[in-house]
Amino acid sequence: MTNEKSDKENHNLVYIMNPGCGWCKKADPVVEELRKDGYEITTLNVTDKEDAKEANEIQSKYSIRCGTPLFVDAE
Repeated sequence: MTNEKSDKENHNLVYIMNPGCGWCKKADPVVEELRKDGYEITTLNVTDKEDAKEANEIQSKYSIRCGTPLFVDAE
């Protein structure tokens, strides 16, 4: 039997967002609900200098833009 909590902890979930983006504003409540359910999610704000570097690396690696998909499982 699989432990649900340990499954959630085995993933590196990253939410790449832009606070000025309408899609991201719609996704923010979803992120908060997942956190309440026990998921650990790293939020990277593309307008923040420190976050932008890591966000850009992930976006390049997976050929995505902020919010598309909403979450990248880096594992």
